[in-house]
Amino acid sequence: MLVFESASPWEASHCVEATPIALKQQRPICGAPDSTPQGGARSAFTLVELLVVLAIIGVLVALLLPAVQAARERSRMSVCSNHLRQLSLAALNLHSIHGHLPSGGWGTTWTGDPNQGVGPTQPGGWTFSLLPYVEQGATLHALGKGQSGESLRESLTSASQVPLPLFHCPSRRASQLYPNARPYDSMNANQAEAVARGDYAACAGDRGNNIAIREPATMEEGLGDYNWPSTRGYTGVVFQRSTIDFRQVTDGTSHTLLLGEKYLCTKFYTNGGATSDRGHLLIGFAPDTIRIAHSSLTPRKDGDRLSPKSFGSAHPSLVYFAYCDGSVRGMTHDVDVSVFTSAGNRKDGS
Repeated sequence: MLVFESASPWEASHCVEATPIALKQQRPICGAPDSTPQGGARSAFTLVELLVVLAIIGVLVALLLPAVQAARERSRMSVCSNHLRQLSLAALNLHSIHGHLPSGGWGTTWTGDPNQGVGPTQPGGWTFSLLPYVEQGATLHALGKGQSGESLRESLTSASQVPLPLFHCPSRRASQLYPNARPYDSMNANQAEAVARGDYAACAGDRGNNIAIREPATMEEGLGDYNWPSTRGYTGVVFQRSTIDFRQVTDGTSHTLLLGEKYLCTKFYTNGGATSDRGHLLIGFAPDTIRIAHSSLTPRKDGDRLSPKSFGSAHPSLVYFAYCDGSVRGMTHDVDVSVFTSAGNRKDGS
């Protein structure tokens, strides 16, 4: 709608065309600066505004990062617990077929041999005996089957170089090859530069027994009349040449430790510097795969000290254990000593 200015009678009589009145822009008060930038666009952030934004972002990251890390650790702990669950079920399957839990093997200089069955004749440890009952394990267990001499030694050497994620805790280290820190060949295999390792150990009892004990020098000697050391002092379920069945677990399978996370010095996660982590995954009765539930060796968090017989973990507050009934439970680092040692003894009446 057009608004017309008032016209004089003369202009009206001559029908002069009216023109719209232009809306006048409001002018700033004299002396006041114009706050609108040229062209109508806002200027860039000031340095103060940018610093405030960065500070807010930093605070949010500081608040969220611990929560994210905690969530990731909970996920890794769940995986670790599941690994022990699968291993314990494999042990139960072995027991149902052979009538006893896996044997601890012969010693530190022996590795698993698929031609020697299970029980006292098997030089490899519990890890080797469980392979047929775990995912990806049957093929590895069969390496060297039907072979002898140097071809067998080479196959068993190759078997020691196959990492299996099931035997690793993801909170500690990856499932990969690590330097072989043992400067000698196994009795029945050759030395490999890099080998697979594991993060779990079987419980040999609640006494301070020596894990690295006497062992035969040849297969013939071990299968013959070798004078094996006494194992009466082992109160657990896995030790040298053990064949423990559930009837011997008089304290009850739900109260007796089978497997657990092994303690490891943080400085030696990858280099094999710890005496209890120098060999490979399929080794016989050795500190690499065996631990003791002694009163002076309560579960602990991995640290900078050496403790080759202890159970422990990389988790912040607990260590996972698999019991003889297949259940998996966590023990805190401040667990009562009597509870811990009693769980490590299969026959102490408590």
